[in-house]
Amino acid sequence: SEIEVASTECNRGIGIWWWG
Repeated sequence: SEIEVASTECNRGIGIWWWG
């Protein structure tokens, strides 16, 4: 899901850019 992907990306410091 989008949330699952966002969590994974955030763990790598990347999700912050497109999720927040």
